[in-house]
Formats: sequence, C-alpha cells, structure tokens
Amino acid sequence: MNDSTRSSLLALAGGYLIYLAWGLYADMRDGKTGMAPALNIAAIALFTIGGIAVIVYAGRMWLLSRRAEKDGKKNREEDDTQGLK
Repeated sequence: MNDSTRSSLLALAGGYLIYLAWGLYADMRDGKTGMAPALNIAAIALFTIGGIAVIVYAGRMWLLSRRAEKDGKKNREEDDTQGLK
C-alpha cells in the first residue's frame, strides 16, 4: 500500500472517530444514553481529540510523501540531464 492510500485511509478513520463522537454527543443531548454524563463527556472528548490527531497525522504523512516524491522526480531529472552531458 502506498503512502497516499495509507494517509487517505487514516484520514477516513479519523473522520469516523469524529463521527462517533458526534453520535455520542447527539445521544447525550437527546437523553438517549444510559452512560454517566462524566463518562459520556470523557468519551466524546477522547474520540474528538483522537480523530483530529489521526487526521493531522494523515495530512502530515501525505505532505511528506508528496515532497519525497517530488524530490525523487527532481533527482531523477538531474541524473538524466547529467547523463546526457
């Protein structure tokens, strides 16, 4: 699996964590949860922070892989032009 695919899947996983946090919040707001309020708030915070962290990590991984790919192409082009001289 290449870095672009891996970072995309990680971003989707982070989005899913945020979706779960929103579902917990909606249930708490509507009074449909049987969890203690403190535990519910802690779970919402954990899923939200975790989801954001995973999305940021995926974005950084994607940017780094793009830069490495771009540098690799530049190095190959330089090697090709030096070979012609």
